Amino acid sequence: MKEDRDYNSDIYDLNNPIIKKLIKNSYLTHTQLEILLDYIARKQRGVQIKNIDNTITIGKKKIKRGSYYRILKAARNKIAKVILTMILITSLDIISHHDIINILEKTSSLDITIENIEIYDHLINMIRDSV
Repeated sequence: MKEDRDYNSDIYDLNNPIIKKLIKNSYLTHTQLEILLDYIARKQRGVQIKNIDNTITIGKKKIKRGSYYRILKAARNKIAKVILTMILITSLDIISHHDIINILEKTSSLDITIENIEIYDHLINMIRDSV
């Protein structure tokens, strides 16, 4: 993960319509993403959660420290499975390495901070065309 990202910036607004649609169709839940982004932001600031009280505030929610770590672990495991799935489907030539790189290059330049649903539709079409 890049250390120069500001995980409190607007691009990580999980209520952005495009982000909400991506979350709805991903393997990660809204809560898992909130906790993952919170964990990364705390890590960047050097804040250790073990030094925090038993309850952690995420947005407007209060979560017990044990639940925080359980949800964080689930999110990390899902991310690992997605990456392993990508390795599997490229190894079996279900999707070519070139198509994966092409999708990643095109999506990295998409401006998801604007409320334009066509971006989401374009992304889905790129992925479907590759399979």
